[in-house]
Amino acid sequence: MGIKSNLNRLNRLINHHIGLGGNVHAAVNDFNAGFMTPEIKADLEAGVANAKGKMQQMPAGTDVLTLPAGNYEISGAKNNPVGSDDTSWIEYEIHTAGEQRRQIKAVINTNGRTYYRTVHTDGTATSGTGMWTYEPFLIWNGAATTGTLTFDPAPLKLQSGIRVRYRTTTNQAGTCDIMGISTGSGAIDVANAPDDDTLQIQIYEMFVSFTAKSLTIQRNKTVLGYPSSLAAGADGGIMITGIYAI
Repeated sequence: MGIKSNLNRLNRLINHHIGLGGNVHAAVNDFNAGFMTPEIKADLEAGVANAKGKMQQMPAGTDVLTLPAGNYEISGAKNNPVGSDDTSWIEYEIHTAGEQRRQIKAVINTNGRTYYRTVHTDGTATSGTGMWTYEPFLIWNGAATTGTLTFDPAPLKLQSGIRVRYRTTTNQAGTCDIMGISTGSGAIDVANAPDDDTLQIQIYEMFVSFTAKSLTIQRNKTVLGYPSSLAAGADGGIMITGIYAI
């Protein structure tokens, strides 16, 4: 009788527990304790990971334009900043706001290149910046007046062109943007008013062409302007000191 009574009691307890249903197994909310749904559990774990600075790894094909706010690491993401065939590991920092606005920062792990993108009201992919953009980054550094300069690292993809940093033999310095996504060419012209009564002006001119991997200095001439004539000056009046992807 003891065993039977115990079994009956256990059965009643089980039935009572199951019978309570929603009161015992209700999902947690803002007012009542309860059990977490799978969705709440996933959100909580993601929040804890983000708070600790951990990137949540997502599968290839994940669309970075629809992800919830958070920090992620994805290889081969949809709408990544490099291209549909890219498989680089990229870390994403995503912030969302009202009416589907969002800001996205993407860092390519292999080289640290940083891209930015915004999506404006209603979440239209072409809104906001409409595309990925990046801060200009250095692809060549040195000092050259002639020759072919090989980019290192070579840009994965030029978005606008290149920015050439230069200095002249008379210590003028500046930058010149030359447009082109895969190839381009342009001239850098700098004038100098010399401290010379016989020489009115010096004009430095450099002509360059570039591909996605290198820049070639085609010409680097100086023109001297006298009161009554022009003459050729020494070559190499402009020195390239840096090149940036823009």
